[in-house]
Amino acid sequence: MGYGIDKISQTERRWQFPIHYVFDGDGLSKATREMLAHAMEAWSQIPGVAFIEGAHKNGPTVRVKSTSGSNMWSAGDTKQGYNPGAAKQEARHNVLFLQDMPDLNLMIHEVGHMLGLAHEHDRPDGGVYRSTQMNHKNSFAAEIAESVAKASAEVKGYKTYGDFDADSVMIYGANATPKPSAGDLATVREIYDL
Repeated sequence: MGYGIDKISQTERRWQFPIHYVFDGDGLSKATREMLAHAMEAWSQIPGVAFIEGAHKNGPTVRVKSTSGSNMWSAGDTKQGYNPGAAKQEARHNVLFLQDMPDLNLMIHEVGHMLGLAHEHDRPDGGVYRSTQMNHKNSFAAEIAESVAKASAEVKGYKTYGDFDADSVMIYGANATPKPSAGDLATVREIYDL
């Protein structure tokens, strides 16, 4: 089904819906901003999950920033209580770093992180997948997955939900069809009691 934050021990990392977001700077084109809206819509098919552009008056807001690097990622922000000396999983992911060359599958993946999902291939039981499939899909991703697998399996606050999901959008080099898998959606529903 999925791999994500433990809904019992990590309640502070769960969002209240709707999730508000703002664009931090002008580095992202209209096409990229629209692509992000489509990525959020992919998760909004879960009843209760919603996103609103604009700052939240009394609560946390996701900041969307431009990156010139070759990757996109989400992270916790030091201004929101993130401790840079600890594991990055310690804080709610409230900053999205996006390239201005949109890739819907990657954006859906990063929004999944923001919602509390981890890499499916980093599950404690994901070793068989990492060693057999990822080398065929993307050798660079396989190297990354192998290097973080042991640490990820030991990270407190993460939990496996159901069986391994080989169709998950949370796997590096995931499906050609850009959408969360049924397991991804079920995991978010479980984390948020939806």
